[in-house]
Amino acid sequence: MNKVPIKATCLSPLQYHSVQAARGTKTAPIVGDIALSYALNDRMGILDYKRVGNLKPHYEELMEGSYLSTVLYGEDVHYLPTLTRNTMQGIEVDGSNRDPRIKESGNMYSNFFFIQPINAGSTFKGFVFTEDGKDIPPAVRVGNQLQCLLKLEIVDEKDVDKGWVNLYTLQHILGHEEVEITPEMERYKLVHQYDIVKNVPIETIEEWYKPFEK
Repeated sequence: MNKVPIKATCLSPLQYHSVQAARGTKTAPIVGDIALSYALNDRMGILDYKRVGNLKPHYEELMEGSYLSTVLYGEDVHYLPTLTRNTMQGIEVDGSNRDPRIKESGNMYSNFFFIQPINAGSTFKGFVFTEDGKDIPPAVRVGNQLQCLLKLEIVDEKDVDKGWVNLYTLQHILGHEEVEITPEMERYKLVHQYDIVKNVPIETIEEWYKPFEK
């Protein structure tokens, strides 16, 4: 198993419904470890998580893949202005959004929703644990509807001086029943699947990720 320090750069806006706001959502300044791990394995043709009939997530299958990442923390993050989205428009079911009646109803009855994506050019850092002999692809797709193209670069380990880890991943994917959180670490809970621990020493991350060793 290799621990690869990486820098990720958004080549297009990144949007997740991760932070609730008034009549909308804002994207948290992270790239989620579960999302990135699936993106890496899918990009390299290892896990087929888009299979038909997959009615609920099976995150434990990431242990069968060749890539498992930490949470990528924001290094230089910039937000777009708040965008307005009409949820009555853009519905695509067998080409139905091209039907004049659907278009007209979307114009007559509006349901405005606000989103705030992270802008292109924003950067993140973290670690990817890989099976021996596996390369890091130059880019992957992440975000809602995979709209963000994320450029990945291998950097020097001294440039990634801290780690953010997902407690959900440690307990439900890596199988740790108990995780000791020391005073210098900080909890940052977004949603059920992203209960993040900040400022984790690199040695501790290596120990926590040992069950992934190939």
